[in-house]
Amino acid sequence: MKTNNKLLKGFLQNILADEKSQNTADAYECDLKGFINYISKEYHNNSITLDDADKTFFQNITLEQLNDYKNRLFEDGKSPNTRSRTVSALKQFFKYLHKTAKVITENPTEELTKVKIPSRNPVILNKNEAEKFLNSVTGEYKVRDSAILTLFIHCGLRLSELIGINLNHIKGDVLTVIGKGNKQRDIYLNDSCMNVITEYLKVRTEIEGEKALFLSEKNQRISKSRVEKLVKKYIGISGLDTKKYSVHKLRGTSASLMGKSGVPIQVIQKVLGHTNINTTTIYVNVDEESMREATRINPLNKISR
Repeated sequence: MKTNNKLLKGFLQNILADEKSQNTADAYECDLKGFINYISKEYHNNSITLDDADKTFFQNITLEQLNDYKNRLFEDGKSPNTRSRTVSALKQFFKYLHKTAKVITENPTEELTKVKIPSRNPVILNKNEAEKFLNSVTGEYKVRDSAILTLFIHCGLRLSELIGINLNHIKGDVLTVIGKGNKQRDIYLNDSCMNVITEYLKVRTEIEGEKALFLSEKNQRISKSRVEKLVKKYIGISGLDTKKYSVHKLRGTSASLMGKSGVPIQVIQKVLGHTNINTTTIYVNVDEESMREATRINPLNKISR
């Protein structure tokens, strides 16, 4: 948190206390700084600095000014996702000023419309591509890397969750994951996961005091950047597009493969740690054949009148 603005800092602290991620707080901070600077420039001749934007500054914000900024983002070529996040940041910030900080009597963002994001199919690996990816592992750290890729594909872990796994987080076939907002969830490991972890533990160097499951070449907890690089490496070896696929795409792949295998969407939601089931539905498509099968297996199907 880099801001010295008291109201903005209070909002960001509130965001983190509400179990939002640091990445979300950082993005909102950037969005709101951009908005404050725009209002200062367009309506105050740059006479108000970011740190000087006080309750009087925000009390004078109107819906018209908010829409002006929203339109400016569009004119500047900002993506729908960026504009949508900015509107969300504005709505939550002014709600905080109104309901929590109580420095404004009316919330001008209540009538600020959301940005529509065009629907698009998620970029994920299909079953054959996922198999090629898992079979692409080679090199000196093959056993470790195989375990990492397998957990990504089978468990749908976030990058931060994978590197945060400690040895004591695995008990039998249960992996305890520390997710967003420091929330814990248990994931049951299948045979493939158990096998690769067992093999990796045979070669993992014992370092006194080091609790991390996955170690780097320097025998320290492996970093995000190192995992991202090795994932890109094996995507390339698999013959896939390294610009198209990433660590996060493996998470979507995991959700999609579970869905195609008949796993209920509510279960997939819990495995991935999604707060909102709508996020899960992005990756789980229900096709016509699945719907036909659902009616066919109804236990009352054989009853006729």
